[in-house]
Amino acid sequence: MCFWVRLLYWFVGLQYVMSKAIEVWDLDLMSCVKATRNNYRLYFGRFLERYGIGDGEDLYQMRKVDLASGDTRDHKKIERMIKVYMAEMLADGYAAGTCRMVSKALVSFFESQDLPLKLKSKDKPKGYMNGSRVALDDHIRKMWDYAPDSTRVKTRAQLMFLKDSGIRMGDLATLDIADYLESQVVKVDGEVFRVFHVRGTEKTKAPAYIHIGPEAVMAVDRYLEERGEEDPERPLFVNRSRKRFLPQTICVVFQRLGSKVGKKISGHSLRKFHTTTLQGAGVHDAWIKKLQGKAVTGAMGPYSHPEETGELTPAYIKAYPRLRVFGEKVTAQKMEEQAERIKQLEEEKEARALEVDTLLAEQKKEIMADVAEMIQRAA
Repeated sequence: MCFWVRLLYWFVGLQYVMSKAIEVWDLDLMSCVKATRNNYRLYFGRFLERYGIGDGEDLYQMRKVDLASGDTRDHKKIERMIKVYMAEMLADGYAAGTCRMVSKALVSFFESQDLPLKLKSKDKPKGYMNGSRVALDDHIRKMWDYAPDSTRVKTRAQLMFLKDSGIRMGDLATLDIADYLESQVVKVDGEVFRVFHVRGTEKTKAPAYIHIGPEAVMAVDRYLEERGEEDPERPLFVNRSRKRFLPQTICVVFQRLGSKVGKKISGHSLRKFHTTTLQGAGVHDAWIKKLQGKAVTGAMGPYSHPEETGELTPAYIKAYPRLRVFGEKVTAQKMEEQAERIKQLEEEKEARALEVDTLLAEQKKEIMADVAEMIQRAA
């Protein structure tokens, strides 16, 4: 294999060995989209690492030995290993859809080797894909509040960008500082909107006409100011090692953040918020797809080009008040103040609930004491 393929294997944590098993699987994976190939290789590598298995060839030989065993209990050893690992991931806070990616990767690998696995649907974690629920304004404000102290400014910038744009986390990870700085600036009543043109998204290769409003612009500007990065060719968002974020890493960040504010809320919930909110504001579905980088299908798809007629940006700006979560024309400091006030109100609400619970417990204790006294007198 070429150097770049070897580098990819190293990157996703899979020890590179020139093995026939991996070569055969690679040929099968060529029919999948790039994002799927990368995800399969990533979770395949993590599975091998979890069980200390050297490479794909070792796993292939293990399967052959298990199936040839005279003890039928050995025949599904790898299936049981997959179930255990998915259960561990689920306990660590990963969404059911992410856990199922492990089984999909292993099923794909063994099907390419003509040694198919026998995994039943009941063996896979139940639940919807990440962010099966649409995020609400209150969810987003709470996610803003719960952003970790160590990455607060960066996480909030990502949150606002995803909320305003509705793009996939994989597409967010591909953006560079130059993409942001060179994006079209539109000022309306003293507020700044930015418009990006991405030629092809990671998943569908469809063009995306990304728009973000003042809330995202202020959050990203603050993050870049804090970061102090001067090289425009560097990634827009970097991890703690100052390297480009992996889409999977962003997913995990928002899975954990979403789990604090509501069941089945994650980064993908922000995409649903964007879609639902713009639909409610009267933006055409085909136009929303263009904003998010989805392929526009249907008979009228080839005939709808609001990005060329200049109607897409005004439609987004007109609908933006519905996308706001902190109110109109607020400064970055005001956003902080409003978020802090929301947090205080939540704490006061919890404190009042605790007071009521304490009062009820005391009343219950008094009533039980009176009942005990009455029973003693009756005796």
